[in-house]
Parts: sequence; structure tokens; C-alpha cells
Amino acid sequence: AVAEDFLTSLRARARAAGRTLVFAEGEDTRVQTAAVRAVTDGLYHPILLGRPDRVRAGLADVGGDGAGVTVLDPADPDRATRFGSLFTELRAGRGVGPAEGRAAAADPLLQAALMVRTGEAHGSVAGCVRTTADVVVAALWGVGTAEGIRTVSSSFYMAFPVGHDRGPSVLTFTDAGVVPEPTAEQLTEIAVAAARARRSLIGDEPRVAFLSYSSRGSAEGGSVTRVREALAGF
Repeated sequence: AVAEDFLTSLRARARAAGRTLVFAEGEDTRVQTAAVRAVTDGLYHPILLGRPDRVRAGLADVGGDGAGVTVLDPADPDRATRFGSLFTELRAGRGVGPAEGRAAAADPLLQAALMVRTGEAHGSVAGCVRTTADVVVAALWGVGTAEGIRTVSSSFYMAFPVGHDRGPSVLTFTDAGVVPEPTAEQLTEIAVAAARARRSLIGDEPRVAFLSYSSRGSAEGGSVTRVREALAGF
């Protein structure tokens, strides 16, 4: 895939899809700027969670009128009660009671994930303020894993333009943020998940490389063994 064509097609697909995305960190200036640009470019409908007066003021400060941005207060009693009941039901087996569930659901990160679960948003975006661990936990509790997925992992994509040593191309890197010491089995599962995601997002047939500090048997060690076993199981 050509990098420029990939980014252009990605935006075109987003416009055509007409999705709704919820941002848990709606009071952050970067999020507000992204929401305004999304509305201007017609990429998706943004929902920002946060204190409405601060979010609206922030949207105005970054140059947007905010008319196309939905702003919701995660602490609103009706929302906290509704999502609290859902979370209590989901975590009943873990001993979560109504009061605890209501308090947890008032957290915008968890509430955004629960909005994805209920279909009120197609996806949730977070991580510019909260940690990766917080985001992953909220996603696991609020949304859960896809069918057949046992190991939760992350991927990121790097688009290299014409003129770059690697360009034009798009590379997928996984897992750089969730599983620090994966087993051989987990490495295999991570690679499979990344390949499936790439087919969906990029649209080409993935070529997968397992990386380690050893090239073709030049070194030995526990991590090298795990990579070899993962490759054999891929």
C-alpha cells in the first residue's frame, strides 16, 4: 500500500462509514482539537465526555463552534445510574454491588467503554491523559474481548511516504504496549490478531516477521526460544 493513498483512503472510508466515536478525555485540548477537525472534515461524529462548561469553552478556544460535537457529563446522575446498573450486572460475579458499580461507571474511561458495549458509540478513544493500563482495563471490563481472542494486545501503524528509505509503505508493529513478557503461545496469538487487523485496516495480505536479537541462529536465549516456538505455531 502506498502511504499517501492509504491515509487518503482511510479518511474516505471514515467519511463513508458515518461512525460515532466517544472520547473519554473530553477536557483535553488535543481531544477538542481533534473533534473540531473531525467535524470540519466530516470524518465521524465525536462525543466528548467531561464537564460540559469546560469542554465547550475548550472547543471555542481551539477555534470550533462545537455545534457538531456532542458533549456529555459522565457524572450526570442519570448516566451514572444507568451505566452503573449495567456494570454491576457485568461484574456481579466479581462481587461488585450497586453503589460500587455506580461509582465506577462515573469514570469517563469506563463509561466510554460501556457506551461502545451498548452501541451508543462505535468506538472509544483514550490514552492521551490516562495510562495504557487504565485504557486496557476499562476496555476489558466495559467491552470485553472479540470471539477467539485470549491475549489482549496492541498494534500501531507507521505510514512511510515516497522518498523515505521504507517508502512508500505501511508497517504494522505489535505488541508494543500491553504484554511485556509474552509466552510463545501469546506471541503466536498476538501475531494472528495483528494480521487479522491489518487485513481489515490496510486491505493487503500480511507478511509477518518475528523479531529478536538473534538472526538465523546467531544467538541463544530464553526469548529467542520463545520467538522460534511462536513462529512454528503461527
